[in-house]
Amino acid sequence: MKRREFITLLGGAAAWPLIARAAPPTRLVIIGVIAPPSLPALGSLRKSFHELGYVEERNLRLEYRWAEGSIDQYVSVAQELVRLGVDAIITWGTPATMGARRATATLPIVMAAVGDPFAAQIVLNLARPGGNVTGFSSLASELEVKRLQVLRELVPNLQRLGILSNPANRAVNIAARNVQQEAKSRG
Repeated sequence: MKRREFITLLGGAAAWPLIARAAPPTRLVIIGVIAPPSLPALGSLRKSFHELGYVEERNLRLEYRWAEGSIDQYVSVAQELVRLGVDAIITWGTPATMGARRATATLPIVMAAVGDPFAAQIVLNLARPGGNVTGFSSLASELEVKRLQVLRELVPNLQRLGILSNPANRAVNIAARNVQQEAKSRG
């Protein structure tokens, strides 16, 4: 499966009719998925594949993996998928995407829910990601600054704010740093 076909399959709703008219592959396509097992979007992913003619265990196998914790665990999970011979990897979140990126420079990686892939050094830039990683970003680090601004409007006398975060997630660290800079600039 080609990288562009795979990206279109996941998110290019405008191009879905073109793919849907094409005959689904006769060979088994194996997609590695690094995402939380309880993620509601996994049902939508399966449904979308099915609507495009990809039926699990007939011409599609989804290999699910998840590793809570350090980037090294995600690298190991992604390396396992590479050894299984997957055609592409779908990742959910910054740590999973970084782990997959470290595990392979050749397989297509489609990221979802990555806070800021540019700041996390996953892609060269958002318009032209370069390498083998593409997908979409939630740009959470920018949203966190906006949330702080809204909070300041709601609580004008706000003096102290605590942020609970996972230091193993680079996107969370970037967002927290941006919030700290914004808070300092606003006194």
